[in-house]
Amino acid sequence: MRIRPTILIVLLSVVLQTLTANATKFRDWPVWRLIDLSSGFGEYRLNRFHAGIDIRTAGKEGVKVYSVVDGYVWRIRTSYEGYGKGLYVKGNDGYIYVFGHLRDFSGKIDDTLKQLQLATKRYYQDFELPPGAIEVKAQQRLGYSGQTGAKAPHLHFEKRTPDNRPLNPLKHGFVLWEDYRPLISKVSFTLTDNYSLFPNGARTLTMDTEYHTETENFILATVPYFNRPFGILVDCFDRLRPGGMELNVYKLELFIDDSLRYQVTFDTLNFEHQRSVNLEYDLPKAAKKYKRSRRLFHQPGNEYPGSRSSDANGGVFGRSEDEKIGLHRCRIVAYDCYRSTRELNFDFVWGPADGLYRLDSTATDTLADTMSFYLAPAGHWPDLAIDSVSVFENIGDTWEVSRAGDISYLADGTVRFRTARPESGPPVLRLFAYSGGAVIPDLVFSGLQDNQENTDASAAINCEVISDGLLVTVNTEARLGASPRLELYYEDSLLGIEYPQFFNVNRYVAFISPRQQYARIDRIGFAWSNDPGEAVVTSIPADIYLVGAGVNGKIQVGDNFSVSIAREHLYRPRYVQLMLDDPEPGHFRLLPEVFVCAGDFEVAAVSSTSDPSTNSGICWYDDQDTQWVWLDNVYSPSEITAAAGGGGAYALLIDTVSPTIEKLSITNGLTYYNPMFSIDFLLSDSLSGFEDDRNILIELDGQWMIPEYNPNTRVCKTRPLKPLADGRHDLRVVVTDRAGNTTEQRLHFFVKRQ
Repeated sequence: MRIRPTILIVLLSVVLQTLTANATKFRDWPVWRLIDLSSGFGEYRLNRFHAGIDIRTAGKEGVKVYSVVDGYVWRIRTSYEGYGKGLYVKGNDGYIYVFGHLRDFSGKIDDTLKQLQLATKRYYQDFELPPGAIEVKAQQRLGYSGQTGAKAPHLHFEKRTPDNRPLNPLKHGFVLWEDYRPLISKVSFTLTDNYSLFPNGARTLTMDTEYHTETENFILATVPYFNRPFGILVDCFDRLRPGGMELNVYKLELFIDDSLRYQVTFDTLNFEHQRSVNLEYDLPKAAKKYKRSRRLFHQPGNEYPGSRSSDANGGVFGRSEDEKIGLHRCRIVAYDCYRSTRELNFDFVWGPADGLYRLDSTATDTLADTMSFYLAPAGHWPDLAIDSVSVFENIGDTWEVSRAGDISYLADGTVRFRTARPESGPPVLRLFAYSGGAVIPDLVFSGLQDNQENTDASAAINCEVISDGLLVTVNTEARLGASPRLELYYEDSLLGIEYPQFFNVNRYVAFISPRQQYARIDRIGFAWSNDPGEAVVTSIPADIYLVGAGVNGKIQVGDNFSVSIAREHLYRPRYVQLMLDDPEPGHFRLLPEVFVCAGDFEVAAVSSTSDPSTNSGICWYDDQDTQWVWLDNVYSPSEITAAAGGGGAYALLIDTVSPTIEKLSITNGLTYYNPMFSIDFLLSDSLSGFEDDRNILIELDGQWMIPEYNPNTRVCKTRPLKPLADGRHDLRVVVTDRAGNTTEQRLHFFVKRQ
């Protein structure tokens, strides 16, 4: 097929106009290339929100970075962590623009920085400049992109208000073309009362969404049923393009019955609210590097102003007594920055807290050898429009429709279930109702006996500290249902009795909310009967503490450690569990592995000296990177202390291994013909690592050199500021880790200009 010349000219004209328009748009950005992002505004970071956007640079350093406004360089900041080489420009428009992870600065900016570094003999700098000191123009080159302070090359870019509040650049002047709508992959429901559990024996129920081709939105395949207050979380993300990086969703709205209940918008941040990131996102998931699970209900301590409820219930459904019994419609809307939306639509059924039916009476027909159970509807039964009911029988850990009986309905709505009389113990029978597509697990009306017939059956107790309480599960090999009890002790004193919920004859679960009654638990016992006169058949040791309820909160851990978690360290009281000698003797584990803190608490270890040169330090084990992390230790005559921000394994470790210097780019005794070459090497340490730039000394001919180091790549480098003279030069590198171990390397080389 041939294209006529006139048509070809028109097509080329359109393409050129498009490219010119795009080029013009790119010149409004700090890099002049097709813009693609690896991280969005407001995304989860450890104890903070991501305050800008991360612009991809194709995995390379050295992309030119330009000013986006007329203004002046207000602040220069350099370190091995954080933004690495960071530049702050105050625009004439009143806003502040931040450029992070740069490899190099340009011209006068770089000269100003190096002069101060040389004068102070410090790579780390953080200083402000007066207006007019270094003026910049829009589209003036500021430097080159890099990966200083980062794990991969990219440009971190921010726009801030004059009073230093970060703004979402994509909503404030930096527009991108995109053709992708947000995706919602899962929805989770979390119970918020003090005792309830879902039918899976957990406090959270998660469901996968399904894509609905006609509406191009998402739905749930089943209709969930609730009769206890719950909050909603969604797993969602956005992309700039198909196959692009997953980014956080700009805005989420929760509607129930077309009424807006909750909304979250990432438009601006306040640095004072940084720890609220742990309450906006599902923290246990985020800590495992899945950062897409977002909360649509308020948590105590969340001060992020972009997260708002439309009423006093904080987005929790069922907290108010005004919620209507019956079918409800839920709609969750996810927005990108340019108002493209995607929805999750589903129905759910809300029921009464006391159930739908009650056991009214039983009758036995001795001639027919049958039993009849009469189950009367509760007052809210008509509001639910029950379609039908079924009786399920519990067999082991499964529930199956009972085939040993028949159901009939009486005039007043009472359900009669007639079945053969059991020859052995009574089977566990449960009534299930169906309403609006929801399957409602209701009344267990037969088979739960307060007896000791299961005495010979084994029972294993498992205790788990979760986000809002204590979950105690008893797994058994019993054949009959029981009405058991749990007994909680401290130093052989009975603190209280809890009655676990029946899930099947092999599983009983109790949720225990934080309360002063159980400030300290060291043993949990299980008995087959709820009669306190019947003996406990098994028990397990426990080391559980209630923290955040008192001012002191100091917990002694064995003979050598202590943990201090006071009221100010938490948003609300919670349980923690301590496990000694895990994973090795001399270590301890604080559970749960991840929990929300309002501030860092203190871990302490007994010390016989205040001298840090003893090579000892408190360390935390990073399960994600499978390595010990040396914490910021403070030494005193009696103990070593360190700030901690969550659970996991802790230990007092000794570091006696010196740092290593490898792959030095200079060879001893060789002659080099370039008088301005870079001096590079790999620097690493086995445990304690390097605190800051003062741990690295590079001297060339006795003169201090600027040490640039990236802990992520382990590359350390420096470069002469002026051409080296011909002849011999002496290089000295000294590195010292935080435990005081030192490595020194000396060599000489020659320079000869060609």
